[in-house]
Amino acid sequence: MNVRTGTVVAAIAALALVVAACGSSAPSTTTTRSLAAGQGAPTDTSCAGGVSALADWVVGFERDLSEADAGALRHLTSGRFGWFSVDDWRHGPGNGNIVAYKPRKLLAFIRARHGLPVHFRTVAFSLHQAARHVDFYYWGTVRGTGVDRGRQFVGKAALNCDRTLRVWSMTIRMPGSDLPAPRCSTPPGDQVEGFAVCNDAQGLVLDRTGSNAA
Repeated sequence: MNVRTGTVVAAIAALALVVAACGSSAPSTTTTRSLAAGQGAPTDTSCAGGVSALADWVVGFERDLSEADAGALRHLTSGRFGWFSVDDWRHGPGNGNIVAYKPRKLLAFIRARHGLPVHFRTVAFSLHQAARHVDFYYWGTVRGTGVDRGRQFVGKAALNCDRTLRVWSMTIRMPGSDLPAPRCSTPPGDQVEGFAVCNDAQGLVLDRTGSNAA
């Protein structure tokens, strides 16, 4: 499988700069390694169960955040948990900003919002051999009926090998400031859970925009 490598690297590099510049959504004590660094080999997916398991996790996490499923979110944060942060482009009290270092604060935030209706468009995993976690960048669109409906969100995160959430840093972008995402150039049929799948030197890319999914 092939990907437009230049586009992938440029998109990841642009997102890395934005995430690094967002104070509230990128705690200074980060323990994740950057996908943009290109460390390690991208061929070993066994840490988190393989391509199908990662795609299934993305779809499930999307659903659990959107539906504010407290039981599922408790399970997802039951492993080695660092933080969960959201930086809203409006940057004001009550406008959706949060840095939660404890799962209970995350759950309270999601319940107060009546869910976080995210729809992932692209998820780019960095698959490190012998790693205890998998780093990933993501791009998507906010759904629902709130004031952020239709806004792009971007960020970085890390998943433990047992597919519990390690860290999550997310920014809801200002209107008109969308960032480009990696794109697969994958032949029809190479799809998992509605995502087109591609691989390059940076890692594994799951791309809804390159599939037939909405």
